Amino acid sequence: MLASNADGGIAQLGFDLAFERFVAVARSFGIAILTQANSYTTGELGYYVRRLTEEGLVGLAATNANAMVASKAGHPAVYGTNPMAFGFPLGASSLPLVIDQASSATAYVNIVAAAQEGRAIPIGWAMDEYGIDTEDPQKALGGVLLPFGGRKGGNVALLVEMLSAGLSGGPWSLDTPDFRSGGSRPAVGLTVIAMMPGIPEDGRIARAYRQKQRLENLGVFIPGVSGVELSPAKGLTMPRNVYEAIRGFASAGDGHA
Repeated sequence: MLASNADGGIAQLGFDLAFERFVAVARSFGIAILTQANSYTTGELGYYVRRLTEEGLVGLAATNANAMVASKAGHPAVYGTNPMAFGFPLGASSLPLVIDQASSATAYVNIVAAAQEGRAIPIGWAMDEYGIDTEDPQKALGGVLLPFGGRKGGNVALLVEMLSAGLSGGPWSLDTPDFRSGGSRPAVGLTVIAMMPGIPEDGRIARAYRQKQRLENLGVFIPGVSGVELSPAKGLTMPRNVYEAIRGFASAGDGHA
């Protein structure tokens, strides 16, 4: 196991500094674990496992944040959205399989986006401050999010909590400062597991690629692969409000449009 202290900085930098050694250990022993504490929020969790798939490794990552998700309806917030990500390489002819999802019914950023756009959210995503299901994203921001699948999602959130805060020694979600306000950094935990998919002679990556094709032929959506083009010929598209927000932020920083 490799341990890292991000010293209050960004999680990606701590991971990148340890990456070469992390990969070498995984290749030597077949598996390696990297735990990191004391970073800001980890950002897109798929980043960490995607980096590993580029090295032909299978990756599993888990992180926590400040408490904003209840264990079940009617209860107080005890977990972060507690996402986990999984990546499996599928060879040079395919993008890797990458699953990156929260333990909550939706990611927090989706609630924020709905509030900014003035649209309703589905029942089952969140409760207001009184513990009542709400379709109003503004009320959801003042309340708590719900786990996906009821108790089962709550169990997954707990699993992620133990993998991230438990293994890294970082603060539990109940003790993590709010990343949206205040003067204290979240100092969250991150755990990434790297695994060799057998020896090259086993052909496990090629086998996984064939299974991916088989599932797609049956209409199964493969995260990170289905509907994604290898070539960026069409360029980057984004909602107008996101573009304007980025443009406004950049303009405020340098005084130019």
